[in-house]
Amino acid sequence: MAQKSNSNVPSAREPDLVPSTNDVVFKHVFGDERNKCVTAKLLSAIFNSEEIDEADITFGDPHLKREFVKDKLGVLDMYLQLKSGKKVAVEMLVGKYLNIHKRVEYYISRMTAKQLGNSNRYHLLTPVVFILLATDPVLDNNDRYHSEFAMMEKNDRYVLHDLRTLHIIELSKVPPDSRGRLAAWLKFMLAKRKEELMVLVKENPELQYACDVLVETNSTAEVRALHELALKRWRDEQDRTAYAVNEALEKAEAEKDAALKKAEAEKDAALKKAEAEKDVALEQTFKLLKQGYPVDQVEKMIRKK
Repeated sequence: MAQKSNSNVPSAREPDLVPSTNDVVFKHVFGDERNKCVTAKLLSAIFNSEEIDEADITFGDPHLKREFVKDKLGVLDMYLQLKSGKKVAVEMLVGKYLNIHKRVEYYISRMTAKQLGNSNRYHLLTPVVFILLATDPVLDNNDRYHSEFAMMEKNDRYVLHDLRTLHIIELSKVPPDSRGRLAAWLKFMLAKRKEELMVLVKENPELQYACDVLVETNSTAEVRALHELALKRWRDEQDRTAYAVNEALEKAEAEKDAALKKAEAEKDAALKKAEAEKDVALEQTFKLLKQGYPVDQVEKMIRKK
């Protein structure tokens, strides 16, 4: 006879999902030819006034190849072209980085310049749109989670051209109670539990397919292995950074101690020299006074020495 299950025994908790902020999962969910509908809906939510269809999207090579040997090699998380001709780059930034604004500007410039190839036919240039999705704050001067930048005249606030547009989306600034299409997609990116996905789908049915892809992606051994490898590399990098920082602090502390000792020694030497010079001056003063020189003349003679 089958035994009755003990309802008081808690069921094993399912492991957290690797969210789509992870670069491996992000590329599986949003950068896969089979999931263009997901990419199209995300872009539509970001652009807001422009609805993108999956048929409008052509994925391209995310490598920004070097023009010269010494050029930096840029690799984007996702690079695509829209039917309108727009070139769109998407970068998922996890953690905090220095000079991120300059890095983005470099990528946008490379994306613009590579359109010309060996020609100088500037009329062929098409708009470049860069979308930076960041898990940590990037902008310090506002609480808005979606900021859009363009080439705009500073005083009269009119757009010069549409050849470069930058969207900065800061996931950490999305309020838990926020509503709207874009907020739903950003919450999807942050979701680590199936229960969270179920709530999101109930409120936003268009997320259903993306949630299914995310869960399926998490079930593959390949993605789990790549995620663990990425975590290991991240931990190793943190250890290397911590070691370098500690080494630099220890070196700075040693240099500070050496500098203090040197300054103290120089100060002692200067005091001893001053003391010796004072003793010599006193001795000379006494000698001159004994020889009968008046005080004011003695003072002048000592100063000259």
